[in-house]
Amino acid sequence: MGIVLTPQENTAIRRKIAKVLAGEPGLGARAISNRTGVSAATCSQVLFGSPDFFSATGSPPNWKNRRSPAAKKRVAKKATYSAAKKSKSSTKAKPSKSKPSDEGKKRLKKSERTENWDNFDILGKLPTMASLKLYQWQKQAFAAWVEAGRSGVVNAVTGAGKTRLALAAIRDQLGRRGRIVIVVPNQTLQEQWYLEIKERFPGRSIGRLGSGHKQTLQDCQILIAVAASGRRYSFGIEKNSNCLLIADECHRYASPENRKVLEEGFNTRLGLTATHERMDNLHLEVLLPYFGGIVYNFGYRDAIDAKVIAPFRFAFVGASFTKKEQKRYDELSEELKNLRSKLVKGFGAADQPFSAYLADLQNFKNNGPKQAGILSGMWEKRWTERRHLMAGSQEKLKNLDRIRNIFLDADRSLVFTMSIESAEEVVALLRSRGIASAVHSSKISGEERRKMLDAFANGRIKVLASVVTLEEGVDVPEADLGIIIGSTAQRRQMIQRMGRVIRKKPDKRYARFVYMFIKGTVEDPSQGAHESFLQELWRVADEIDSFKIPGDVGQLRTFLKPKRRSKVMSKSG
Repeated sequence: MGIVLTPQENTAIRRKIAKVLAGEPGLGARAISNRTGVSAATCSQVLFGSPDFFSATGSPPNWKNRRSPAAKKRVAKKATYSAAKKSKSSTKAKPSKSKPSDEGKKRLKKSERTENWDNFDILGKLPTMASLKLYQWQKQAFAAWVEAGRSGVVNAVTGAGKTRLALAAIRDQLGRRGRIVIVVPNQTLQEQWYLEIKERFPGRSIGRLGSGHKQTLQDCQILIAVAASGRRYSFGIEKNSNCLLIADECHRYASPENRKVLEEGFNTRLGLTATHERMDNLHLEVLLPYFGGIVYNFGYRDAIDAKVIAPFRFAFVGASFTKKEQKRYDELSEELKNLRSKLVKGFGAADQPFSAYLADLQNFKNNGPKQAGILSGMWEKRWTERRHLMAGSQEKLKNLDRIRNIFLDADRSLVFTMSIESAEEVVALLRSRGIASAVHSSKISGEERRKMLDAFANGRIKVLASVVTLEEGVDVPEADLGIIIGSTAQRRQMIQRMGRVIRKKPDKRYARFVYMFIKGTVEDPSQGAHESFLQELWRVADEIDSFKIPGDVGQLRTFLKPKRRSKVMSKSG
């Protein structure tokens, strides 16, 4: 997530960048970072957030300083003189027409569009901003977005209330007699947004694109589009219109295909995400230039201090490999070490931080030398195999069986794994112990997944085991216990996994997490696993502790009691 800079820090960094660009115009963010000693992410944040000082061309952007005010005056004076000199012989120029860019997308004819049953002629009275009951952070984020010209990205942890912030932007846009397109990644989110807007803005016409619907802004004031359809069909933005794009989970729309949803006809834009940064760095090439930068950040510490998410406890449970698993782990680790050395020494991949190394691998695969791309693919394949090996460890499954009574204390529980096979093993184990469980995965249809979530909500299912299908766009407010069997190095995925559990509870009970790891591996906190995401969680967890299983089963269950209020000293900090 981007860093929140004070005005003084922003000014100081801007001066450093301006000084570098004065001598070397046309540098990219990484080159500027190397010359200023400021991280590339922070440089990009300042560059995109200072359009009066810097301008960019190309993709990825190459930056230069804008002219000074004095220089602008000289140019303006010269231009005025030239125009006056030619005025007698020239004709009045026609104003340029603002044509929305939907190139390559099909424009739906009226006969092709499905009927919009919610297209009312009578406009309902708009709700007041006060009726939206915004948290303080949402008010601040909305104000920052407006101040930035109603364009920008808001980073906020999952569960903090990004949807409510978007409702404020929708209320503002309707009050300005504008139209709105909301782009979402999947049908589940489309349905959630549709129901929310229908309730909040009665009488306003709501259309849908995707999931069997074919409507455009010609049919409605508010259009909710699934990205897969939004990249194929034009939204129907009229020339010179006042139109707002709300891009939910906006980090997804930087890929070559998905970026087609980012039409140029929108004069106001709001990107919402847990964190905009991508491992392939396309947030620098696509997202930040399109949205105009980051306008607000709201992290875990902010959310806990503001009491908009539940406080949580974090327990660590270690396990050991079998001899066979250990042997394969060692083989894969050696291969990964050798491949990484070749990529760093031979092709200049970043050695540290790990996120920069992964980003370089993506670049090698997409645009780099052929050999670098091959080595990157080999490294990623072995890395994935090693992660699956750790997630599917038999000792982890045995430990889960030993601590299974923690599920009896929870209201609802989520178990996150690395593969469908390991999720199925978890569910088979829990069912054999009489615990109602199910696998939520891509192997079952969307309708079956919705029915499964309904059963989870009403208590007929107590535990859901998932790979990635619960990580984005699925609201599961009933969960209060999360078991992480398969971890991920991607910060966004961890924020999304946490978000499924840390939403505020009606009875103010704590959220709880159990992180299961293999000792002596890259999962082990003592081996540096905290460098990817755990350190951030430790800083904000209400309590952390580590437990040895089977000896500490009773202590672990006590630690995870949902309504226990007393704090204990951490043994793992």
